[in-house]
This record gives sequence, structure tokens and C-alpha cells, in this order.
Amino acid sequence: MAIPVSQEWIERVHRWRQSGKSARAWCVEQRVAYHRLLYWKDRLFLEERFVEVADRSDGDAGISIDLKSLQIQLSRQFDPPTLQRLLQLLRPC
Repeated sequence: MAIPVSQEWIERVHRWRQSGKSARAWCVEQRVAYHRLLYWKDRLFLEERFVEVADRSDGDAGISIDLKSLQIQLSRQFDPPTLQRLLQLLRPC
């Protein structure tokens, strides 16, 4: 049985990433256990890596990628190197 993601930890990981500080420095400042932050960072990252893919072969629909608050729409003629560069830019810290 999967443990539900804690909204509190989602917010903490987001605040840490936005701070620009190292995980250790942020944890000391926020009085958060360093190993817990790393656990939740890894857990949230793994959950973000899985994306549902559905074949909707209906003409020129192309590809739609929906990942939480991010949506990417691609035509059937998309440029793979451009998509690769975009995904690298969006990669979590």
C-alpha cells in the first residue's frame, strides 16, 4: 500500500528548491531533518517521472504530456531535439 504524499512535504521541498540554498543549509535554517528532506525530494521526483501515455490516433492530434501543473502539446511533426532541450530545462533541481 502506497503512503500518501504529504502536502506539507510538497510545500517544504518546493520552498527549499526556491531558496537556492543547499539542502543541508536549508534544513539547518528551517530545523528540518536533512534525511527527511532528501527522502521526500526523491519520493516526489519519482512520482513526477511517471506519465500516463494514451494513444489517441485521431488525425493530427499529436502528443499531449500532462504532468501536475505542466502541460506540453506537440504536433505530429515536433522536433525531438527541441523537446529534449525543453525537458532538460524543466528537470527538477
